Amino acid sequence: MACCKSCNGKKGNRLLKEVNMRLLRQPRPLTQEYAGFFLLRYPKLREAYEEFLLSAQAGSGMRQELSA
Repeated sequence: MACCKSCNGKKGNRLLKEVNMRLLRQPRPLTQEYAGFFLLRYPKLREAYEEFLLSAQAGSGMRQELSA
């Protein structure tokens, strides 16, 4: 999710309801255009995203093994 600097500072590391905020619209996946922009512009974000994808792949493999 993305927001302006002011709202991000207000929310901090708290839940929306803790700071009396609400979403303006439902979250949805980034389009390829925006994902490419963010991942190219912010290398650390790209590294974190790649780690997330790898951990999600590893986790889904373990769930499949457990259910078999």
